[in-house]
Formats: sequence, C-alpha cells, structure tokens
Amino acid sequence: MTEPVKDYITQAGFVEYGADGAILHAGHQGIAFTTDAMACGERILLGGPILAPEAIVAGYFVEVALRQFKAKAECPAVLDRFTLSRLPVPCRVEISTPFTTPTLYDWTDPALTLSFEHPCRYTVRVLSVPYLPGVFEVAVDA
Repeated sequence: MTEPVKDYITQAGFVEYGADGAILHAGHQGIAFTTDAMACGERILLGGPILAPEAIVAGYFVEVALRQFKAKAECPAVLDRFTLSRLPVPCRVEISTPFTTPTLYDWTDPALTLSFEHPCRYTVRVLSVPYLPGVFEVAVDA
C-alpha cells in the first residue's frame, strides 16, 4: 500500500491563531505544510480571505470553537467625557500620549472611568479579539 502523495509545492493561504482566536500570522505556503501542522494539532487553518497578510491579521479573527474565519466587528465601546462604557469583556485598554509608550490595562468590566494626572491629549484604544480597535481622543485641560 502506498502513501498518498503530499503537495508541498502548490501554494495556499494559511493563518496561525492564538487560543483566543487572534490571528498571529498569515501567509502562503505549500498545502501539505499546513495540513501537516493541522494534523499535529497546531492552531493553523488552510485558506482564509484573499487579502494581504497584514489585512487578514488586522481585520479578521478565528472563531476557535468552529475553526472559522470571521471579520472583526466595529468596537461597541463608547466614550462620554471620561467614561468608557459598553466595553467588550474582557478587553485591553491602551492609553498613550504623543510622548509616551502606551500603558496597557487588562479590563474585565463593561465600564471604566478614566483619570489623568497631567494636561495633555491622550489616545485611548480598546482592544478585543473579535472587534476592530476602538480609538478615542481625550483632551485634558490644565
């Protein structure tokens, strides 16, 4: 009995994804490389949207239970003065200024009241795997 011939030459799209469904890497490789990795239990899928790899990583996620690609939805978060509401749970809140490295907070409540020590223009980003980033500007006056 002969083994089936595996196709390591024909290129096809693939994505690698994390336990939360975030797409970590997208690209093209021989079909058998991807199917071999899937058979070993790696978080990798064959196919996906026909887009540039960067666009796939930014705009899609994998619904892990179904092992299916899904487009990210708009972030449901809303900013009213200094209160973020309708936050996806869980999420990561990233706060930065033009002069600082972003500070990250893992958040598990649907609302967050922001407070700032210094007057400045802050950028607040809400990050959650099934959603596009929610980006807000907060101006804090003296």
